Amino acid sequence: MNEYADTEAPLRVADAGQIHWDGVADVVVVGFGGAGACAALEAAHAGAAVLVLDCFGGGGATARSGGVVYAGETELQRRAGITDSTGEMFKYLVRELQGVVPEDVVQRYCTDSPGSIDWLVDHGVRYNTEVCLDKTDYPAGGESLYFAGNEKRADHAAIARPAPRGHRPEGPGFTGHAYFSALRSAVIAHGATVMTHARVVRLVQDAAGAVIGVEALVLPEQVWKRHDRLCARVGLRPFNAGVARRSRLAARRLEAQFGERRRFRALGGVILATGGYASNPDMLRRHNPGIAAHTDAMIHLATLGCDGSGILLGQSVGGGVGCMENLQIVRNLTPDPLRCGLLVNRQGQRFINEDAYNGDVGKAIAAQPGAQASLVLDRTAFLAALRACVSCPRGTFLHFGLPSLVTMLFGGTRVARTLPRLAAKCGWDSALFTAQVQAHNAATGCGKPDPLGKAQDAMAPLTRGPFFAVDVSPGNPLGFTFMFTLGGLTVDVETGAVTDTASAPVAGLFAAGRSAVGFCSKGYVSGMSLGDGIFSGRRAAARAVARARGASQG
Repeated sequence: MNEYADTEAPLRVADAGQIHWDGVADVVVVGFGGAGACAALEAAHAGAAVLVLDCFGGGGATARSGGVVYAGETELQRRAGITDSTGEMFKYLVRELQGVVPEDVVQRYCTDSPGSIDWLVDHGVRYNTEVCLDKTDYPAGGESLYFAGNEKRADHAAIARPAPRGHRPEGPGFTGHAYFSALRSAVIAHGATVMTHARVVRLVQDAAGAVIGVEALVLPEQVWKRHDRLCARVGLRPFNAGVARRSRLAARRLEAQFGERRRFRALGGVILATGGYASNPDMLRRHNPGIAAHTDAMIHLATLGCDGSGILLGQSVGGGVGCMENLQIVRNLTPDPLRCGLLVNRQGQRFINEDAYNGDVGKAIAAQPGAQASLVLDRTAFLAALRACVSCPRGTFLHFGLPSLVTMLFGGTRVARTLPRLAAKCGWDSALFTAQVQAHNAATGCGKPDPLGKAQDAMAPLTRGPFFAVDVSPGNPLGFTFMFTLGGLTVDVETGAVTDTASAPVAGLFAAGRSAVGFCSKGYVSGMSLGDGIFSGRRAAARAVARARGASQG
């Protein structure tokens, strides 16, 4: 038994009639999170017979997310009085996404994005017309529109006119659950069959190498609650590595004891949409050895089902992978007074502007020597941050206010009356560090631009001692750094078909969402993961349905 993913070598048969099938569908979707739900809904809406299999109860990481979709020139923006264009959105995303997919595909995503939001609304996702225009990691007031990335940063705004393109379902706190709940209801209403607690353990191939179905371990209903409880113990929680490890083993034992093997035929294709591999330590060590030692200290934006099983299933039949070394490491400098500080590495050197997008900040910290960094604050900024943490709105206090409060007070913060003494305590180059703070203070006093591009409204002189060095390293368990994976199976950008190492499609197999290389596999912007799930899920479904119809006509 594999502790992390029960993926087996494919079952190869001469033809589909050689074995018994427990069910037949035009399209079989493996994974019932955001991408899987979009794929299933698209296929069912087209009149296909759809079977969805999920290893737990459905929802995946999507249901625990903020529910944000990145889109431009939408009806919601117009109703909110926001002027935007998909052309400006395209220029912005081309810079942010770093060429992971061809520009014409990015253009298609942008052009399609207004319709994608309409599609979500038509299927029950609800938005309001309130807009957050301030810099924020997530709208604390429940607004549905906000700036989800670096749009307002001077260097980005010079390239593309900024607009709030993060579309968040209405409701308090993180609203990924509302997003997924609407999609789940729509999938069922359109006649798709959803089978939960059914872990796909291998693919079935015919003599020509085409994927013609799946084999799954299906649990009886009487153990679903026990299975769900194990999954519920893992997710957006700190200090969870040990719990996750024990839950994984318990889930595998439950599946081995009660699971019944069943096979399901896919006439048009199998779509892998099982999420990433943040809950698979073996894969993290294999693909990210430099940061893997720190991942137990991070909060994983993942569920127990994000174990890389879809990626491994694709590889089992020759599928290639890409961008597997890329992680999204999120370092929230929230509330706002924290952005007035200076981020320095273990040499005392600044390396990024502190009001950059939280994913860029996290990635930059992880790239520093030893993945170590501190946020330097003076007395004024430190006290202002404490007050802001305590007064953080209820809907976001647990995700932003409380973690920052704990980090500052109990996360190993070092204090000194002067800057040279702080440098000595932290082991920094005192002359280098002090000179940088002095240069920053001088620029702030004169209204000069920050050398690293920090916005003027986030600049404040650090002059009042004592001075504080807050440990924001990903390896600090009280730093509350978030992480999820970005790489996946390589796919044909026109069809979503999984491709092998020679870029040839694997017949009958598709991938979507975080199981596949997609828009944000190199550069990430909030809202692009769910946006990619819509785009790639619907793309794969359309081709699988066409393939099923071609087979029936043949």
